[in-house]
Amino acid sequence: MAGTYQSRVFNFINGQTNRVKNSLGQSWRQVKVSVQWTGQILLAPLRWLNWLIPAPESQIPGNTKSQFPLEQSASPETSSSKSLVVDRSAMTCTAKEANTKLE
Repeated sequence: MAGTYQSRVFNFINGQTNRVKNSLGQSWRQVKVSVQWTGQILLAPLRWLNWLIPAPESQIPGNTKSQFPLEQSASPETSSSKSLVVDRSAMTCTAKEANTKLE
């Protein structure tokens, strides 16, 4: 006999239990993947709309454009009101660009 137990009945029960555990585990993994993919597919149009349609500036906390003084001069006659306008929507890059910047 090629089993864990000497009894054929116990070996049969053990084999059936292992098969049921394996099939339930595989089914559970398939359900998890299906739910994740379905969620991604259903949320994709919302993400695209969120990406394509900019939010009004009044709804964005802290506003999208910030002004920072570039330099402070010691003398008032040479000081100018230079400021830097930062547009966060233009600060995106692809993963390839980010990887090349890190190298």
